[in-house]
Amino acid sequence: DCLEDCLGRPVRSFAYPYGHATAREEAAGGRYYDRACGTRLGHNGPGHNPFALKRLDMYYLHDRNRFARACEGGLDAWLTARQLLRDLKNLFK
Repeated sequence: DCLEDCLGRPVRSFAYPYGHATAREEAAGGRYYDRACGTRLGHNGPGHNPFALKRLDMYYLHDRNRFARACEGGLDAWLTARQLLRDLKNLFK
C-alpha cells in the first residue's frame, strides 16, 4: 500500500525475492498481482504462466544490436546457455 500511495496508482507486478517461487508462492502472488517474475532468463509467449515470467537481464543487453536481436528472439540459444551456467553455478554454492 505504501508503494501504491507514493506512485499514485496500483502496483500490478511483483518480482520474487531471490527470484525463486514455488507453486504455492505463485498462487499467493496471484491474489494480489497480475503478474510476477523470477530470475530465469528467456522469452515469454502466449499462454505462459503470468506468475512464472522469465526476463531478459539488461546487464548483458546494453549493446543496441544485441538488444534488438534479443527482442526478435535471436538470442534464445545464448539465453539458454547463460541460464545453464547460472544453474551450474548454483549447484556449487
